[in-house]
Amino acid sequence: MRILFCVLIYIVVGQELVAAPPHKAGEITSETKSLKTRSGEVIDYELGTLYVLENRSDTDSRIIGVGFARLPAVEKVSGVPPVFRLPGGPGSTFLGRLKSARGRDLERWLPQTARLRKFCDVVIVDQRGFSEHGDVLIRKKRSPAKFPDILLTTQDYVTASEEFARETVEEYSRNEIDLRGYTVKECAHDVADLAKALDYDKITLNGTSFGSQWSFAVMRLHPEIVARAVLSGVEPLDHSYDMPSYLFAGLQRIWRAVDQDDRFKPYLPEGGMAEAARVVIERLEREPIRLTGKDSESGKQIPQGVIGPGRFPYHEPKFILELYHGRTERWRQRSGAASARRSRDMNLIQHHVVTGSKRQRVSGCCSWLGVL
Repeated sequence: MRILFCVLIYIVVGQELVAAPPHKAGEITSETKSLKTRSGEVIDYELGTLYVLENRSDTDSRIIGVGFARLPAVEKVSGVPPVFRLPGGPGSTFLGRLKSARGRDLERWLPQTARLRKFCDVVIVDQRGFSEHGDVLIRKKRSPAKFPDILLTTQDYVTASEEFARETVEEYSRNEIDLRGYTVKECAHDVADLAKALDYDKITLNGTSFGSQWSFAVMRLHPEIVARAVLSGVEPLDHSYDMPSYLFAGLQRIWRAVDQDDRFKPYLPEGGMAEAARVVIERLEREPIRLTGKDSESGKQIPQGVIGPGRFPYHEPKFILELYHGRTERWRQRSGAASARRSRDMNLIQHHVVTGSKRQRVSGCCSWLGVL
């Protein structure tokens, strides 16, 4: 069973983690918070931290914090267990939406939570290592390119990732941070410990994508506490592989959605998005695009980046069409910012979005073309 979800990204310089205050495993601390929705409704909820062993197989492991929130039921119905909502990713959180009380993400998320709160408590659980109200694993990420005009190959990224993995393990070992504790199994135990700390005998699991995989782990390791589960975008515990053919089929569905939208007809070649993608790939293989920009001090044109086949934006129709039509303004802006900032803080608990929703992709493309 593949259980490790701490994706190691090519990062060079480490950052010290602030040690959590002394607490016992299984202990929780919490406070009452409130948020006001756009409709004016005020919702009081409990925001807290569960303290757990970083690696339960090592009794000397350090204590880390995992954030949670409990939104109480408007009117509890006897015999209905609370719903534990588990975010996807990994590298996703619902607690951040509570923080941005007037954000669009919150307004989209609240209606579903409101329906559940009519008859049961709703408990939101953070992922260990990615919890603002607990512990966050952050390292300094730096591009493997020493200069912005260097065209990187896939092997360059692989080599950099391998070097990062070794350096991360070595540095975290010196800081007594046990990366062996960042697994879906430990996340499952966190859920069980939180249910116990909140005095729940039974819970209902609700998760999408990695949240469903996390739910399966809870069901396998702690079946006695699970009353039911409502899952979507299901990822199994075993053999959860993204086949290239499946990913390409997802991309084709996105491209067909663009092809079928009449607003794009003037911008698409004969053959649609698939043809535009083929042409762009051939161009990049024949001659990568070298981006330059004006230096703010000297006023001279300086290298800012290279667009080669390895940077083909397969999951972004708007970027594919930009390259097809020879428009690189947006790429220059992004590359200019990246060259000025060759390193940045990055969460270690990460995932890579490959397809996303068709609506988001089409809307993004429409925005660029000025048809929305």
